[in-house]
Amino acid sequence: MSVIRRLFLLIILIILASGATAAYFSDQETSSNNKVTAGTLEIGTPVDIDFNVSGAVPGDVFTGDQNPYDIGNEGSVDADHVEITVTNTVTDVR
Repeated sequence: MSVIRRLFLLIILIILASGATAAYFSDQETSSNNKVTAGTLEIGTPVDIDFNVSGAVPGDVFTGDQNPYDIGNEGSVDADHVEITVTNTVTDVR
């Protein structure tokens, strides 16, 4: 068998194998009536909270033992921790 004929048969076999592989590994499905619902995270306090902190400087961390307060989640998504940022504006009344 000549070299050209062997090369031609090899190319034909590669094309057939490629087509069969593509047909074997490709698929498409349709699904209807899908529904995605996002959870909720509702963080809040049962009442307004007042607490006093003295001698605090930026970067200080206070825990519930030092200033007890209750923060709850009424949503459907669990939270592993809560970070609170508190700002204070001081007005000089001189």
